[in-house]
Amino acid sequence: VDLLVNGSYWLGTAAGASATLVLLDPHVIALDLGWRTCFFLGAVLGLGILLVRRHLPESPRWLVTHGRPEEADRVVDDIERRVRASTGQELAEPGPPLQIRPRPAAGILEVARTVLVTYPRRSILGLSLFVGQAFLYNAVFFTYALVLTTFYKVDAGAVGYYLIAFAAGNFLGPLVLGRLFDVVGRRPMIAGTYLLSGVMLAVTAWLLDRGVLTADTQTVAWIVIFFFASAGASAAYLTVSEIFPMETRALAIAFFYAVGTGIGGIIGPALFGNLIATKRPGDMAIGYLVGGLLMGGAGVVEVFLGVDAERTSLEEIATPLSAQGVTDRPGSAPGETAQDLPAAVPAPARPRPRATGPSPYRRTGGTWAPLPRTSVSPHTDPALAGEVDALVRHLRDGGPATGAVLGRAVGARFWGPGRFRAALRSGLASGRIRRIGPGRYAAGSS
Repeated sequence: VDLLVNGSYWLGTAAGASATLVLLDPHVIALDLGWRTCFFLGAVLGLGILLVRRHLPESPRWLVTHGRPEEADRVVDDIERRVRASTGQELAEPGPPLQIRPRPAAGILEVARTVLVTYPRRSILGLSLFVGQAFLYNAVFFTYALVLTTFYKVDAGAVGYYLIAFAAGNFLGPLVLGRLFDVVGRRPMIAGTYLLSGVMLAVTAWLLDRGVLTADTQTVAWIVIFFFASAGASAAYLTVSEIFPMETRALAIAFFYAVGTGIGGIIGPALFGNLIATKRPGDMAIGYLVGGLLMGGAGVVEVFLGVDAERTSLEEIATPLSAQGVTDRPGSAPGETAQDLPAAVPAPARPRPRATGPSPYRRTGGTWAPLPRTSVSPHTDPALAGEVDALVRHLRDGGPATGAVLGRAVGARFWGPGRFRAALRSGLASGRIRRIGPGRYAAGSS
């Protein structure tokens, strides 16, 4: 959902490109007024943020760490009530409590120390992802019109049509691929989208140098590249918001965005502006190759330093600043070493098991705690065992069924991403469920 919301930026891009087809048409509005109207519309839309913020709720985590537990209780009570009503199921019991001491907002120096000193590996990861995506987008998107008009002789008034197609590809990427970041995992999806878009941009550079592209085929190439790059770039924003302590989430995004955009956003337009000025496709191809290498390099960094944060509570990924110095804290995320952890938090004695179910931040006995974490084995994961039982019961009571019918009958859409397939595989492996045809299942003999 976060990827989809972040990707909706491109719906605004498409709307803006559509508006230019009218506002920049001298037959409709004078040129000196058209571009000013475009700028004015941007300012008016910005005022909408004042309305949005009035209706934007604070998270329970923010409320409880800022000394407002009663409000946090009301929010969580309402969430739990709606979940019970929509699923018809009781929520699982939460795990060991995490003690939180309300504290004032973290200052800039504390955030910088946490990001750069406490979590240096994650800082390298965040910086790499932001520099790669900032350079790529500034390399292509902000020189998009110049490339079309310079190398493919597209009329400036028609550039909006190409931008609409480009924006559609950027939006469809997070829309189509977003769910896989929870089902497949953060690390493989972020690394895969970065590496794939980097390789494809390098191929596009070669095709541009060979002179085999047209305005249409160049646009198609960009659409395909950014279908993957947009999902990866959106994930970069979300990555830095979840791999550092929860009190630093907003400032972490601001910090890495500022630094990454400062590097990629300054160098990219300056470099590509000079390359376009030569009007030689070969020079432009070199710039695209550099962008592809930076994206590919960021993908490699994700492979080695990425954090497996899917299906995991924020408290388990990084110890909250408001919990330092108290007991019963969760450990670090995979890939972190002892020196990456806050001084007051010992390194975990064994690897953290993978998540298999939702981990909401729940209240029990006046204490706030994440739900327990278990492995994917049905012997150690009561949730998975119960889901397999639900599938078997329905097949025994209702007879054979297709996967789609079976999933709807047991309410599998409430289990979480990938849970239905995991339960079905577990039932097939244990013999409690058997396959009787393409996509059809029946109760097994065991």
